[in-house]
Amino acid sequence: MNLLSKFYGKPRKHQVEVIKKIEDALKNGYKDIILSAPTGTGKSYIAICLALAYGSSSILTATTDLQEQYLRDFPFIKTIKGRRNFQCLRISNKSITCDKISSSLCYNKNDGFCEYYPYPDSFSVESNGINEKIVYNGNRDELCEYYKQKFEALLASHTVYNYHEYLALLKYTNQVPHREVMVCDEAHLLENRLVEFYGLNVSNKLLIPVGMKFPTKQLYDIDTWLSFLNELRHKYMVLISEMEKKLEVANRHEFINLNDELSKIQTNFEKIEFIHNEIENNPENYVVNIDRDNDAIVKATLLPIDVDKFTEDLFSMSNIRLFMSATIDHKSFSRSLGLKEAFFIDIDSPFPIENRRIKFLNKYLLNKNAMRDERILRKVADSIDEIMSKHKDDRGLILVTNYALALAIRSRLSLSNKSRIIISNYVRRDELVKYLASDKNNVIISPSLWDGIDLKDDLCRFIIIAKAPYLDLNDRRIAVKMRKDIDWYTMQSAMRLIQGCGRGVRHDLDYCNIYVLDKNAIQLLRRVEDRIPEWFKKACIF
Repeated sequence: MNLLSKFYGKPRKHQVEVIKKIEDALKNGYKDIILSAPTGTGKSYIAICLALAYGSSSILTATTDLQEQYLRDFPFIKTIKGRRNFQCLRISNKSITCDKISSSLCYNKNDGFCEYYPYPDSFSVESNGINEKIVYNGNRDELCEYYKQKFEALLASHTVYNYHEYLALLKYTNQVPHREVMVCDEAHLLENRLVEFYGLNVSNKLLIPVGMKFPTKQLYDIDTWLSFLNELRHKYMVLISEMEKKLEVANRHEFINLNDELSKIQTNFEKIEFIHNEIENNPENYVVNIDRDNDAIVKATLLPIDVDKFTEDLFSMSNIRLFMSATIDHKSFSRSLGLKEAFFIDIDSPFPIENRRIKFLNKYLLNKNAMRDERILRKVADSIDEIMSKHKDDRGLILVTNYALALAIRSRLSLSNKSRIIISNYVRRDELVKYLASDKNNVIISPSLWDGIDLKDDLCRFIIIAKAPYLDLNDRRIAVKMRKDIDWYTMQSAMRLIQGCGRGVRHDLDYCNIYVLDKNAIQLLRRVEDRIPEWFKKACIF
């Protein structure tokens, strides 16, 4: 097979080399390929070349931005957008989107599906490849746009999903079609997305509908929570039965409100039932994190420790899998996901080194105890103040490891620099770039933007790494994983550092000054020096 013949557009030299390596790997029988390639190498074009060569693909991403990029660059790809992007044809007020209306207008036991519902078997595929068309063969003049685009995406040869959406379709509806190729983009986040999907947040919002309260004893014993979930799901079953009986005698107005409430209750029940069964099947694979407000429990989070137990179903939905990221260590990644024989490809950055220099300034040693030391905190703030003043007319990003440190730094900055700070916790993530761009020298300080945000050109001319991003050992899952696999913990922390350094250089003409202040960062990199990408090491100034 000549993969290059299916390249969409004209490939660059390094893309040709990667595609040839993928072709050789496939000829040698490999089914799993890991591609470590920094920003700007055109990973998505490499993925689409493979997808077109084999005829069908499911492309999984971690962020909406990357999903939208695939749709812009490859117009033949389909996706499933959420209800908030559509207006209901049954509602005259066109400012009200589908997510704001009762689900009973779409389907209920009395009326069935609404008159605009397009049944899945009414669609067919014409042509294929980049000229593929999906045709509606039904007899309705107007169709519900939400379901229309959903069924088109599920039928299409090439569809892009976010990880959570794909897993939900796979585990709850069995609607995911088998495809020849699965592309896992931003693959360094796949483990976290699996942990989130197979985990459960137990809060009062989940308990109040059935009048339950948190347990009070043996809170870190998973058997406590298994029994608790068993009781919780039985109470939800009783509640659902009672509500269904009320629906049978409700008038039209009552019916709509009750049906909408029932839909939410059923969604909660499905999640509780799903996680209960997962824990019951493998209780030793789960841990509990407890969040308190003073002494009161506000949330309990049940999390799986290892995710390789969940990947068999996921990976069975394709014959070939391509995992891509700018920061991916193939050894720990393969171990975590249960990949037995994966072919690894590592390529250089196309960006000039002088545009992405990383200066390790070694200003202080910041650990847990030091974060309570006023003298050290003052040194942290003074170091950041100096750099911000140097870049007084530039926008920038300061990366920390928690909001307490973010607040401590901001409170100790000079007045002129304090006024420039935007704390990311106070702004919705999808609004952050807009806030940043609202003034010529705004600076975001955040513990959560180590990845998943692109700050190209003058949105970010400097990045300050205030603290080495070791994973938080107060998280019991991370603590257990570290004890089982210290290499995993160290590599995850190192890759997070590399991700953070890459937020500000997004194309070959872009540039950003990167400053790493904490001495611990050098120690972190030295522990895994032989596994750090060469393109990153070349840019470091120690």
